[in-house]
Amino acid sequence: MGQQQLPTCTKETPVIKQGDLVVNYVDQDGKTLASSDSDKGDVDSAYTTKPKEIAGYKLVETPANANGTYTDGTTTVTYVYQRNACY
Repeated sequence: MGQQQLPTCTKETPVIKQGDLVVNYVDQDGKTLASSDSDKGDVDSAYTTKPKEIAGYKLVETPANANGTYTDGTTTVTYVYQRNACY
């Protein structure tokens, strides 16, 4: 008698979804002041962003989603700056 061939069992690895994070740094007119930052993370995991120091500008708006959790898709965080007044 020959050996019986047993079925091959494979265990599927669960797919962990990833979300994208894009952080923008703009003036009050929407003009880009510094290069954007980007990151990826597992959906439902936490992210933290920080504003950049930009010469000649001060931060005037920290977005509500500056800290949060990754979602399925892209999360955009936008920091808004104002030009310093010259005297």
